[in-house]
Amino acid sequence: MVTYTTEELVSSSVISKNFGRYLSKISNNEIDKIWVLKNNKLDAVIMSASEYENIIDLLEDFEMQRNAIKLKNKYKQSVDSGLSNLAI
Repeated sequence: MVTYTTEELVSSSVISKNFGRYLSKISNNEIDKIWVLKNNKLDAVIMSASEYENIIDLLEDFEMQRNAIKLKNKYKQSVDSGLSNLAI
């Protein structure tokens, strides 16, 4: 579950007027992310480029792991099927 602090919740109008200030807070690691509210609903997230790259790297690792498991299961089923056909 995603959590956020009240400091991380900022309206889009406040962001547009103070973008540099909020960008500095992220760059200086004062806050990790900013949740942008539009009409009192979460609309976007602003985070550092390095944090975004870390998230993408994790997603790519997860995808590779998922594909490896699928491939392993596919070949395991083929081997098991072949062995059962040989009545071993």
